[in-house]
Amino acid sequence: ERENDNIQRLLKKVTFIQEHVHVITDEKEVTVLNRILDGMSLRKIAYELGIPFTNVRRIRDNIVEKIYQSGSNGSNGANGANQTKLQKVSS
Repeated sequence: ERENDNIQRLLKKVTFIQEHVHVITDEKEVTVLNRILDGMSLRKIAYELGIPFTNVRRIRDNIVEKIYQSGSNGSNGANGANQTKLQKVSS
């Protein structure tokens, strides 16, 4: 049962991201997001793209901000950011 709960929570988060991915339009952000979703670490993404790790982290933070804003503005009330427990992290 616990494993099923974990799978359901993960499924909600993935669904939320899929429903709001349209807000990511910048080419670099799309590239970073796709690699994150493929399970790649930020350091490996930085290495492969030939950019500093801090830039990848900043791009990731911009992606999270855009998706969070898209979800919390009521554009999809049933699957908003609060229901998926996605949190904006301050650095």
